[in-house]
Amino acid sequence: MLDRLITFSEFDLFAYLVVGLVLLAICDLIFRTRLILRTEWGFGIGLVVVVTAYVLGHLVSIPGYWFIEEGIAKRLFDKRPEAVLLSEANCQPNQQVEPPTWVQATFLAHRVPLSCEVLKKIRVKENTKDSEKLENNAWLILGKANLAVRADMYARDRQLIFLRLYTFSRNMAFVALFGALAILLSPLFRWLWARVANKKLGESIIQLWQRGALKIEKTKPARKEVALQLPDWLTNRVSLFGIFLIFGLGLLYRHTMFLRIHTAEILMAYVAPTTH
Repeated sequence: MLDRLITFSEFDLFAYLVVGLVLLAICDLIFRTRLILRTEWGFGIGLVVVVTAYVLGHLVSIPGYWFIEEGIAKRLFDKRPEAVLLSEANCQPNQQVEPPTWVQATFLAHRVPLSCEVLKKIRVKENTKDSEKLENNAWLILGKANLAVRADMYARDRQLIFLRLYTFSRNMAFVALFGALAILLSPLFRWLWARVANKKLGESIIQLWQRGALKIEKTKPARKEVALQLPDWLTNRVSLFGIFLIFGLGLLYRHTMFLRIHTAEILMAYVAPTTH
């Protein structure tokens, strides 16, 4: 059990480490911090960057869950995915369901409910009255389905795939949208920093440095760091804002799709357990 807890899996690599590295790179592009985009590297610097990026990836998942998943994907865009999947609006008697258009199939696929056959099986399994709607008890049904999936190894492995995909896309979407927002607010940050630097507190800290109270002794003169040459489109804030915004919205859409598929896998395994 202990070896599984300390194992660094590919999920940690993509969902947390890569996300943290991208966040550090965004800070380099916007605030010129040179944490990732630097010309000189060493084992110590590399180790600190990797550990910092991994920790930042875990920290990013907290606001990413609040704002991207619970805020935008489940409330701002539409109802919660389990309520959408359990909607029986297209399962009325003698109702003809037209095939979706290209726009609906491309951009609104996350709003498509489960098939009427699967919904009938869920209604029978739940022993729901005809006058009651499945979507009204969607969160209760999903909770029971989650317990059933844990007993099905094949279904559990499938829903874990989509859980990892929607977690990665959620965290990356938050980082990209954070970058776009930081570019918009960067003039405000600079104005606030200038105001703080002119205060007496800032002056007292500078005086402490000048007196040597916080001075770090150097054994040799510091070398002048050579700036990393970047293409013009990576140094232009307008192009960066467009890139971050497009990536953020695209990954947000992918997150909603993976979240829907993950929920659908759980609900379908609830009424159709595998025999593997």
